[in-house]
Formats: sequence, C-alpha cells, structure tokens
Amino acid sequence: MSLSSDLSVEPRPTDDWLARLFEHAECGHETLISGENYVLLECPFRAIESTMCAGCGHLVPLASIAWCDTGENVAQYRQRIYNSVAFWRRMYLMLLGTVYEGAVTLNLDAAGRPKATERQLAR
Repeated sequence: MSLSSDLSVEPRPTDDWLARLFEHAECGHETLISGENYVLLECPFRAIESTMCAGCGHLVPLASIAWCDTGENVAQYRQRIYNSVAFWRRMYLMLLGTVYEGAVTLNLDAAGRPKATERQLAR
C-alpha cells in the first residue's frame, strides 16, 4: 500500500498537532505530512510501503526518508516501534487498527455515530 495525498492541499489548522516533516534523501526536499496521513505513516501496524515526496513528486520507499526533527529513518523508526510491542499486542493492534482507521475516515465517534461536522481538539 502506498500513501499519497494531494500535494496542493496545505494542512488544516486543526491538523497542526498531527504534523511532522520528513526529508527525502534523494532529492533533499522536506515534506510536511499531517492528519490521518501522518498517523498512517508513523504507525508500524499499518501496511504502508511508500509515500509521496512533495519535492520530486514521486512515490518513495520509507527507507529513503527520515524525520527532520530527529534524523531517524522512517522505515527504521517503524521497525523499532514494531519490535517494542509484544506479539499478541501486535496482532491486536493490526486487527483493531483497521477498525480505528475506518472510524476516523468515516468520522464516527466511539459509539459509531457520525461526529459533528466540525472537528474539535481534545483538551
């Protein structure tokens, strides 16, 4: 699975807290990823193999990008997090991750009801 998004769309103000920059090693460009795309990219329990570089416009493998704030390779970061979780917990997170992702995409609350049209930040 590849992660791509509309490069012309800037992150929304409510997505600020879910945003991070990565740098593509080959072109040297930094790309800001935010919101649901950021969650998918950083979560090792989601099957993401590549993402879009805003600099060169190509889908690039995770092994060729690094977080700008730490310099850590994203593929290695995901593997480190994955390895830190026990086997049965991994299975649980992989299975429920799909359910969670669906609820986020459909904008549902914990009871499965549609959320209000405006997103609110938890405080």
